[in-house]
Amino acid sequence: MTAIAVVPHTTEFPATPDTPHRGLARDTVGPFRIVVHVEGEADVSVIGDLRHALEYAAKRARHAVVVDLRNTSFLGIRAAAVLAATEDTCRAAGIELHMVAGSRPVERVLEVVGVGTRSRVHSSMYAALRA
Repeated sequence: MTAIAVVPHTTEFPATPDTPHRGLARDTVGPFRIVVHVEGEADVSVIGDLRHALEYAAKRARHAVVVDLRNTSFLGIRAAAVLAATEDTCRAAGIELHMVAGSRPVERVLEVVGVGTRSRVHSSMYAALRA
């Protein structure tokens, strides 16, 4: 099972029709950075949800989007391609994209598709949030 959550507010609330992501949304770092948590397998079956969550975050972030892949057990090439497209979207909007890979297999997929050549891939959430 895969869960995707966008974290833009200070209180927890369930997803609503106007928030296209599943899971809980809450802000732990303020309005300038929005965190997208991806848990489980990020394969072709969740690409739509992932794309919507990343688009939602990119439209609302003022400084950066942080993609938390620490609990991602599998990252498919197509999901990584969605992350690559998010790099372009963020750059066009003048915001940064940071990622926390969490494991070597996930990091390797990011390398293969070229994600991280323009964005920062961090070894910890602390480093990503403070960058």
